[in-house]
Amino acid sequence: MIATEVKLNKWGNGGGILIPKEVYADMAASIGDTLSLVYDERSRVLSVSNPSSYTMQSLMRGYDGPKPGEIDAPGASVGRELW
Repeated sequence: MIATEVKLNKWGNGGGILIPKEVYADMAASIGDTLSLVYDERSRVLSVSNPSSYTMQSLMRGYDGPKPGEIDAPGASVGRELW
């Protein structure tokens, strides 16, 4: 998790924030990308996502489980499982 504070600045008739480089780099976003903002009024949480970053590489970043084709089973089958 990356925690940081940002300042809301006036930008035209709206407001704008500066997203730190380490945050948008972690999102696999680049300057010029279109990001998705979702604000939940009940929890007062603003979520930012980069829809174009949903690649297999980005989804599997940090995964340390079995590799494709490897079986990670806790023991012998106990039903009709196919191993």
